[in-house]
Amino acid sequence: MSMIFSMRGDQEAVSYLRGLPDAVQQVVLAKMQGLASSISDRIKQKLSGEVLNVRTGALRNSIYARIYDSPGSVSLSVGSRGDVPYASLQEDGGVVQHPGVQRTRGMVPMPMKTAYGALVGFSMKTRAHEILIPARSYVRSTLDEMMPDINNAILDAVTEAASVSS
Repeated sequence: MSMIFSMRGDQEAVSYLRGLPDAVQQVVLAKMQGLASSISDRIKQKLSGEVLNVRTGALRNSIYARIYDSPGSVSLSVGSRGDVPYASLQEDGGVVQHPGVQRTRGMVPMPMKTAYGALVGFSMKTRAHEILIPARSYVRSTLDEMMPDINNAILDAVTEAASVSS
């Protein structure tokens, strides 16, 4: 899952910024790199027990923030690398189809430790059913939470870049 945000201004503002020297883009790039790191760190913090409890850490470890730098633009992309199939399900919520479990012959041992450490076996029989997974936003909520900081960082970058070009 990846979310891409872009900020657009009117044609005059965009033309003005594109007309500034390359040093300006370097200032914007540096600010965006700092911003990417802050956003990525905050998402990982949310995935460390704030929004979701850690089981394997795979989702938290899959979080990235990448900067794309091309002539005339700098873009920031944040999300999960895609190697965690449940990333978007946790972010957006959804329904999972449970196929059900059927007993074949007799008890099907499923070893499980009790609170005292003893192993017990049991079998389960259940019909197919739906499981509702609620949305546990970690990307969208972080971007919403950090939007004032993001806007300020971009304004600071433009202001600093304009002073560099003067």
